[in-house]
Amino acid sequence: MSEDAVEALYADQMEGRRFERMVTVVPPITDDVDPCPGAAGHGFAGLRNDADIDGRRRAGTLTWAGVLNTHWWADRTANACGVVMTQTLPFVDPRFLKLYDAVEEPAYA
Repeated sequence: MSEDAVEALYADQMEGRRFERMVTVVPPITDDVDPCPGAAGHGFAGLRNDADIDGRRRAGTLTWAGVLNTHWWADRTANACGVVMTQTLPFVDPRFLKLYDAVEEPAYA
């Protein structure tokens, strides 16, 4: 891919608007979702956090997830990326998020 194409994938496509906490209406399928506490925008390739997450992702990192808790992230600043794939419900269940932390945090240690 060209450098311009990569820049477009990561660039803010929401014109400064941010994702807010989403409250579930179907608890068996998904828990409440706070995509990036503090700041979350969206690029062409996925959700992007617009502030560093202490000990983890840097500002500008892209991420996305599927409802069965298949998650990926790509952090160009730290030259780090990862994929965690499960087939579990509900989406972003606290038990699953502990697994995600256990994978992501060592990548930045």
